[in-house]
Amino acid sequence: QDARVVFYEFLTIVEAEGTLILRLKHFQPDLVGWEEKDRTVDFPLVGVTDESVFFERMTFRREGDDHLTISLAMKDREGAAKEMTFAYVRGGNADQ
Repeated sequence: QDARVVFYEFLTIVEAEGTLILRLKHFQPDLVGWEEKDRTVDFPLVGVTDESVFFERMTFRREGDDHLTISLAMKDREGAAKEMTFAYVRGGNADQ
């Protein structure tokens, strides 16, 4: 935001309880964690297709060889449901 880091998100995918779980942890720019030290935000695997991976409340969708869209279902500060979408493009050389 305004050319500065607002927060970081680190995520891992681990095998647990007979399935895969995407685990996410948030950090302020100075790496102070948002969640308690031993807590993560967990998204259990729901399903997989050739183009998508579905976790509970989060979907990763490949769109061609160079594009990835992540959709996240969440609640705003008032508790209303909303979806955030993040579009990524594979990095290449500086000329692209």
